[in-house]
Amino acid sequence: MFKIKTLQSRYLEIDGLRGIAIILVLLFHIYDRYPRFLPYTCVHRDNFIFHNGYLGVELFFFISGFVITFSLENSISYFDFLKKRFLRLWPLMFVASILIHFTGYVLINSPYNNRHNLYDIIPGIIFISPQDINYIFNTDFDIIQASFWSIFVEVKFYIIYGFLYFYFRKYSIFMISFFFLVFATLLLLNIIGVDTNHIPTNTGINSLYLYNILISLVFNKLGWFAIGALIYKYKVTKNINYLLTAITLLPLSIIARDSMDRSGFIFTLILFILFFSANNNKFIANILSIKPLLYLGNISYAFYLIHENAVVALTTLVHKYFIWIPDMLTPLPAIMLLLIIASLMTNYVEKPIRNIIVKLLGLKIKIK
Repeated sequence: MFKIKTLQSRYLEIDGLRGIAIILVLLFHIYDRYPRFLPYTCVHRDNFIFHNGYLGVELFFFISGFVITFSLENSISYFDFLKKRFLRLWPLMFVASILIHFTGYVLINSPYNNRHNLYDIIPGIIFISPQDINYIFNTDFDIIQASFWSIFVEVKFYIIYGFLYFYFRKYSIFMISFFFLVFATLLLLNIIGVDTNHIPTNTGINSLYLYNILISLVFNKLGWFAIGALIYKYKVTKNINYLLTAITLLPLSIIARDSMDRSGFIFTLILFILFFSANNNKFIANILSIKPLLYLGNISYAFYLIHENAVVALTTLVHKYFIWIPDMLTPLPAIMLLLIIASLMTNYVEKPIRNIIVKLLGLKIKIK
């Protein structure tokens, strides 16, 4: 039997960064994204932090690139790596999907409450987006929580990067970077006015079709993950080439991001500097290792999965029935409740389900 090495004991600042990321995403959802449900958000939509809070997802992608590289280096095979990823993600995704479905009958005023069918939880628990399933099998699965999109992206990254790592080893990070550069090249050609729809490829497939394939394989997101992986390699090797490659990918990743305005560009630079500093500066690392951020980082996955529909629906109720509460404070009851639920899920649900799966499948993995 072997143990899964955990990152937390070595890099507490990573959990602190997760805490920052989930705060940013939450602020975006409660103060910017949903003016139809939360009219007061119109007042705050120009706020630099609230407006760009969605970029907390990109910070999560930085973190994933970093963490997954560490995980790959501590896995004995591709299958071993995928098993550990499955055991990390599936228990809470399963519980969250069930919870979201059944609370949807009560939380009516939520962004994605269309009285889903029970089978709509399937995309989440198999980590394949409804769009991909519907396209391949001509089905009609619906999304139950918008924020699941990034989990689907992450899983595709795990599959691609894990395969490249175990079959190409030291070249895997640069191959991920190269794949992103292929996508970025097509995108830049379109931006400068070159008609890439009819540029032939060596395979006889026109570049528009290739472009769509690359998007379906999340090549448009690979830059964020590659940056995280490169910063990890720079941290452990101090090889400047890793850092220079990460810096090169950053502006291209920003360009590849949909609807990125000037403030978003600046905000992304700030997040990159924070991420780099957290992993290369002890003072910043110590600040990010404070207990509140570590707590939020520890429960960030569970909170991310369950929060979006619920925080909007519950805040709508508070805003309606407790009009004396200032607008900025109306999300607080929902946030407190969701923090409690996420903590319970993380501490008392995730590990027991994991252990059951390990026993049922006879996996020789010891989970801490």
